[in-house]
Amino acid sequence: MKLSDFIPVLVIIAALIVNIIMGVYNNIDFSVLMIRCIVVTIVFGIFGLLVTKTVSNIAEYYKIRVHAQNKNEEISAVESQIDIKVPPLDDNEIESIEYDGDNGFVEVNPANMGKYNYNNMD
Repeated sequence: MKLSDFIPVLVIIAALIVNIIMGVYNNIDFSVLMIRCIVVTIVFGIFGLLVTKTVSNIAEYYKIRVHAQNKNEEISAVESQIDIKVPPLDDNEIESIEYDGDNGFVEVNPANMGKYNYNNMD
């Protein structure tokens, strides 16, 4: 097991110790103190898991960044995980597509873009 696996447990134990010390110091009833311990365990368990995931993601990103810098590679901000290939449409298929006036999409040849230049738009 890695050290990061124990972070949520350590966070919960620390929170429970603080909760019990504060409960004893303020003379809180035992049943109320145990209910508070249950709530503290749940809340700080979730908090500990979130902190662990964040720290492990930061460490992994740092390792990847250092590894890429050592190889003098350029690091891309976002790497594409999905490779989508769209088959080309022939003229009959393009003409069969019905465009409604609501979306304002107009298919234009780039050579004819001057006709669709909207200078009067606000």
